[in-house]
Amino acid sequence: TVYFVRASHTDARGGTGGPGVANRFTTNAAPTTPALTSPTNNATDVVVNPALQSSAFIDPDGDAHASSTWEVADATSGLIVWTTGADAVHKESVTVNAADGTFSNLPPAQNALSSSTAYLARVRYTDARGASSPFSPSIQFTTTAALTVTAVGPQQSSSIGISADARALVAVNTDAN
Repeated sequence: TVYFVRASHTDARGGTGGPGVANRFTTNAAPTTPALTSPTNNATDVVVNPALQSSAFIDPDGDAHASSTWEVADATSGLIVWTTGADAVHKESVTVNAADGTFSNLPPAQNALSSSTAYLARVRYTDARGASSPFSPSIQFTTTAALTVTAVGPQQSSSIGISADARALVAVNTDAN
């Protein structure tokens, strides 16, 4: 919105000065509050490196979408466990991983969310002139349980814990010879 302002003054004896030069200024409205569209609220069995998706960017002034800030918090403690900061690349979708954001408040060297844990996710948009929307309403999701594989051989037994979305092939030699 464009505004003009002009000022006049009155001194202590009642004398007035004429109106000054009109100054023009423009306000910048914040983008519309986004909504997370994936995963859905209260989703279960979500992978430990989920893809988050949000609604389309809408700015009442027509400004461009400069960045998004994504956050994931532990639903029990409320502590933020992963964030992107102002991300100019992943504006309407992002994957929760170490390449696209920063993990915190988790065990050292953890590069995924914990299994069987409830999380809250939210996002906010920032336009090209620096105005930020409010954060989206948080959605809650629960990650999938860890998968335990037990291999039993003729004379030995071993267990290996694997997250349910692990992309690895595990070979166990059960040959007693």
